[in-house]
This record gives sequence, C-alpha cells and structure tokens, in this order.
Amino acid sequence: MKILRLEHDGKGVYSSGVLYRINMPNSMYDNRTPGPGKDLGLLKAAGFKDALSVWDSSQIFSRLKKILDCNELDILFGFLNEYQMLAWFNAADLGALINEGVKVLEYDVPDASVIIGEKQVVFDKNVARQSAELTVRYRQYTIPTWIEEGSPIV
Repeated sequence: MKILRLEHDGKGVYSSGVLYRINMPNSMYDNRTPGPGKDLGLLKAAGFKDALSVWDSSQIFSRLKKILDCNELDILFGFLNEYQMLAWFNAADLGALINEGVKVLEYDVPDASVIIGEKQVVFDKNVARQSAELTVRYRQYTIPTWIEEGSPIV
C-alpha cells in the first residue's frame, strides 16, 4: 500500500517542531486534525466504541502497537492519499511547510502493517520502505484585493 508522509529532517512535522517554528499551532488542535484518540476510524480499528471511551492517549497507542506488532516508537502517521493529506493541511499550510524544507515522502507498506483511520493512517516504520520523494506544486488562491468605493465588503 502506498502511504504519504510529511517529514522534516527525518521526523514527522509534529515531532520535528516545524509547525511551531512557522506559527502553525492551530494545525495541532483543529477538527480537521484529530489526534489518534479522536480519529474514529483508528479508534474502531483498536476496538474502542467512541472517542469518549479513551481516557488517555497511551490506551490507543497500546492497542495500535499490539495490532501492528511493533513498539510505540515504531508507529508512524501518514495519509492514504493526497486528498486525505490536503484535508489535514490545506494548500496554504502545505506550501508553508514545503518552504520550510518539509518533504512529501511516499512509502510502500504491507497492507497488514497499516491501520486506516478517517483522517490519517498509522503504520509500522520497520516494514515501510520509502519509495519516492514527491515534488509538490501548489497554487495559493487569493481573494482580489480591489474594492470599489461604496461597495460592500463581502
């Protein structure tokens, strides 16, 4: 299975601290970007009924590592495809990250070593093989900056 992952200096964008350096902390607390204990797909795969049944994040990690048969430190997060990635980081976010040296990497991972969530995927880095570094071209869409005198600002 092909998995996309954003990395900076060999670490994910959260653990590398790049989000804080470019003042993007909202990406850590947005409904678009749930932690593993709030992603209903991961919770269901781990045997939890809902997000309220997880009291602390160690519970979800404990179950995910058991399913993947790996250590917690070997669990990596990524995206199933570019649509899932762009639902997490919009084009402007992605552009800012790339400008800071973040790379979009593609990994080949055996299907049995991937857990698919609603917003993200989790996989075992021990069996993942980096297959490509993707070049990302993005467009920054802007609202026209002209306003005619007397026209309402919409």
